[in-house]
Amino acid sequence: DGEKALFPAKKAEIFNQFKAKYITFDQLEIKAKGKQMRVIVCKDGDLVTREAIVPVHSFDGYVEPDVNRDLLKLVVINRYRKTPPAIAFIQGMGLKMGAVAQSIAHDSHNIIAVGATDYELVQAINGVIRDNGGICVAHLDDTVSLPLPIAGIMSPLSIDEINAKYHQIEQKIKALRTPLTALQMTLAFMGLTVIPDLKLSDRGLFDSKAFAFTNLFL
Repeated sequence: DGEKALFPAKKAEIFNQFKAKYITFDQLEIKAKGKQMRVIVCKDGDLVTREAIVPVHSFDGYVEPDVNRDLLKLVVINRYRKTPPAIAFIQGMGLKMGAVAQSIAHDSHNIIAVGATDYELVQAINGVIRDNGGICVAHLDDTVSLPLPIAGIMSPLSIDEINAKYHQIEQKIKALRTPLTALQMTLAFMGLTVIPDLKLSDRGLFDSKAFAFTNLFL
C-alpha cells in the first residue's frame, strides 16, 4: 500500500541442485547374469510392493523389457552428483509403449523413470535433465514435458499454466495404455526404500524386509 521495505529488495533466485548429465542408450543396457531375476510388483493405489521371481527375457545377452509380460524397465538416477543409473524391472504399471520420467521421487527426489524401451527411456530421462527437473513423457521421438526448475519439484508458472500442462502430461500417459489411476504418484514412491517389500534407490535394489541391498539376478 505504498509503504517501503526496510531492507533491500532482490530478485528471487531459483534454487536447484541438479547435477545429473545426459545419459546415453548404452548406460541403460543390462547384461543377463542369470536365468531368473527379482522384479518389483506394484499395485494401483498402493505404495507397498512385493517381490516376484521371473525368467530373464534377453536379446543378444542383454535383458529387455517385455510388455507382453508387463515387464518394464525402472531407472533411478542420482540428480545431486554424477553416478551410474540404478536399473531394475517392475510389473503392474502396464505401459504398452513409451516412457515416463520425473524428478518427483520420495524422499530424495532423484530422477525416476519407467519405460517400455531403452530408447524412449533415454528420451524421457534426458527431457527431465534438460529442464533441470520436471516430468517428461516420451513416445518414440515425441516428448511432452512440464519443467519444475525450483528444486526439481516446483514450477514458477501460474496455476492455470501448470494445470494445462499437467493435463497434457496426464493425457499423454493414458495414451501409453497404463491401467493405473495415477502412474506418476505410484512411480514417485518406487524409490522409497522404507516401504516394503522391494524398491529401487539410486544405489540399487533394496529389500526392506531384510533391510539390505539385494541382487537383481538370482
